[in-house]
Order: sequence, then C-alpha cells, then structure tokens
Amino acid sequence: MRLSRHIFISSVAALAVARRRAAFPWLAWGASILVDVDHYLWYGVQTGRVHPLRAWRHFRQEEVRVIPQGRLLFHHPAVLILLGLLGLRLRPLQEVAAGVLFHNLLDEWNRLWRRATRAYRRRRRQKLQIIVFAREHYRCQHCGRQGPPLELHHRLPEALGGRNHPDNLLALCPSCHDRAHGRQSANRPSS
Repeated sequence: MRLSRHIFISSVAALAVARRRAAFPWLAWGASILVDVDHYLWYGVQTGRVHPLRAWRHFRQEEVRVIPQGRLLFHHPAVLILLGLLGLRLRPLQEVAAGVLFHNLLDEWNRLWRRATRAYRRRRRQKLQIIVFAREHYRCQHCGRQGPPLELHHRLPEALGGRNHPDNLLALCPSCHDRAHGRQSANRPSS
C-alpha cells in the first residue's frame, strides 16, 4: 500500500480513537506510518545506496509493489510479538505494537484486495473471450483466419473511453492485432 494511503487511513483511525479517549494516539499513529522505514533499509541493502528520494521513486513504480516476505525487519511477526510482550512492562510500547499491528493488517488487506481484483479481472476477461470468440465464430475479424490463437481487441481503446464490453471488442489473430496497434509481429514473444 502506498505511504499516502497509510497516512490517510492511519490518521482517520487515530482520529476515531482520539474521539473515544480524548487524546490523540501519537505513538500508535507514528508507528503505523514509520514502520515502513524498513522499506528504505531494504532498498539501501539491495542497491548499496542510501538515497531517500530515489528509494521513494523506486517504491512508487508499479512493478515494485511487493517485497519478498520475511525481508522487511519491522513487518516480521516476531517484531510484533516482541513489542507486545515488552508492552506488558512498558505501556508506551503497547501503543507502538498497536500501530505496527494496524499497519500490517492494512498491508495484508491491501494484498488480499489486489489478489481478488486480479482474479475478478481474469475471470471477466475469460468470459468476454468466450462471448466475443463465439460471436465471431472463432475467426479473425480482419483476415478471416480461423483458429484458437485469437485475442481481444478494443474498437475504441479503454484509455479513450471505450468500455470493456462485448460491443466494443473484436476477435483478432495475433498478427492482425499487432498490425491494429502498429506493432511488428516479429517482436511478439513466442508462447
């Protein structure tokens, strides 16, 4: 989950707690946000550089969203257990443990949400393929070639407001699909 979302959700939760307790839970709020400092430590170890701005840009990239489990120091369950046990003796650490727990729960919820969204989109795409390919009698709409390696093509691209709906989709063979997008068929990776 992006830092801006962590800050927003943690702030809303802290304000809700503050209304009940008549005091803002600064330690829990700070811990729920600052626990991500281990991302920057991981970046430093991986790249050999300590540069906060480059690390920030690195983690904003779409493909770098997930770091392998167990690689982040403060996200490890043992740290949460240790904070909870120490919180039995030192009350402020209870709030820190609550903040770290909240942060980890947000991360887990976000991971599950992304997985469910990907699964929904995959099922939706499979249903659209079945509908469109059957409608076109499993033939390419440009060259008329019949065969199973067909691909969906948007008549009006989604980026221009086209819907992901059968009325806006065509069945094209891979080479016609490449031509429709102005790509060379030779550049296509073999499947």
